[in-house]
Amino acid sequence: MRAGGMKYRLQTLRPVYCSTEFSNIDTRWVDDKVIWAERKSIVGKGTNAVGEQVDSYTTHFNVRYNHEVKAHWRVREVGGELYSVVAVEPNKDRGMKTLICESIDE
Repeated sequence: MRAGGMKYRLQTLRPVYCSTEFSNIDTRWVDDKVIWAERKSIVGKGTNAVGEQVDSYTTHFNVRYNHEVKAHWRVREVGGELYSVVAVEPNKDRGMKTLICESIDE
């Protein structure tokens, strides 16, 4: 295993679902842990939505297998972008998980 590639710090955010007074479900994002990650790839694309140029990124991060990160969570690069975790691919042979993330426009 190459530990030198783990140079990005990610703040994990887990969803907490709350009901409001009108029976709507509200999602709040709670800070969980700061973990080290290796960025495997980043792909950017631009689209035109309602006459406005929108940039989006798809990024793959490798993290250690024992970190609890699930699909539909969020991760934020410390001092950088906010991403939604679309899927988690386990790789037990290497002791890693690959987080497939899409950028969130704040």
